[in-house]
Amino acid sequence: MVLSYQSLKKLIGGAVPMIRSDVSLDCFLQPASLDLPVSDICYRVCVSTAPTESEKITDLLRRFKKYEFELKPEGALLERGMTYILPLAVSLDLSKEFRASFSSKSTTGRNDLITSHLSNYNPELNTTVFGYEGSLYIEVTPLSWDVIIYPHRPLTQMRLHSVDDNPLTCSELAVLHSQYGIVRNENGEPTKVVIGDGALYLHLNLTGDRVGHESIVNPEAVVHIGQKEVDTYSELFRPIRTTRHDDIILHPDSFYLLPTKERIFIPPTVCAVMEQYSTSLGEFSSHEAGFFDNNFGGQGGTQGVLEIHVNKRKAIRVWDGRPICRMVFYKTDEIPEVLYDSGTNHYIGSGPSLQKNIIGYRQW
Repeated sequence: MVLSYQSLKKLIGGAVPMIRSDVSLDCFLQPASLDLPVSDICYRVCVSTAPTESEKITDLLRRFKKYEFELKPEGALLERGMTYILPLAVSLDLSKEFRASFSSKSTTGRNDLITSHLSNYNPELNTTVFGYEGSLYIEVTPLSWDVIIYPHRPLTQMRLHSVDDNPLTCSELAVLHSQYGIVRNENGEPTKVVIGDGALYLHLNLTGDRVGHESIVNPEAVVHIGQKEVDTYSELFRPIRTTRHDDIILHPDSFYLLPTKERIFIPPTVCAVMEQYSTSLGEFSSHEAGFFDNNFGGQGGTQGVLEIHVNKRKAIRVWDGRPICRMVFYKTDEIPEVLYDSGTNHYIGSGPSLQKNIIGYRQW
């Protein structure tokens, strides 16, 4: 199972804590995840890499570091196309019954800041081994714009999984939908679902006058991750409209925010993660931020936002209703004492929500 808010809190404040930090983590606790603040140091590296089973992250830094710099309170600049490694202000001392998994926060993904988590002696990205002890790091690459980041602000999230953790089966998902209506239509009413291989399948929504957002090339643009309503939409994006055939063309040099046709409600007993529809497609990646905590979506449900890159050096066509990604559900050990708040969260609503650092982001 995935550990809930109250279980994570116990692991932070216990006599022998499994989650350690010199920064207070109380404000970073979520219903079934923990936001992970970065430290105040950053390393520019010349390659993107994971450690071998005999390497620590400090070994990678000794070999690949170009220079290092401090993250000051007023922020530090990460340049577009460059790769950086940042130590996190959180370390782990897990018992062998637990492992961690990681994902970008929504704001990070929607600013096209690509992150990967690194841990010592572990070639696998974005997860630790069971019983991991040691420091945590993230590798960061801004793809569309230069970005400003700030010390002790979170770019990513962590979940803790027990050894008996397994995703819900197709039959369990069917029961969950029958009980809660995990998929809603545009009116917020429960509707039919597509379930297979232990996952809920989601589809692309290209209806309406403005169906999404496409990044623009602007060498002067800088986005401020962790700030609210400071960046200008027209310097970063342009709105997308479909052709007369109800489709759009995705270009390899652009980044896209597009919505799912389905509106999702995550019941209080479970959390979820968004995954690629199929690795065999190979044409594009559909998202960067993947965690959905208990109660996400509110009773009317919320469309998922897809953060899309074209993987091949050619334009591709996508259409309304195209299968686009899948959502896998996990039980939490308890119903969290704190649930996802649909009344105050930035990313509840319809359409492909913009990141909160954009001025007037709710209007889009």
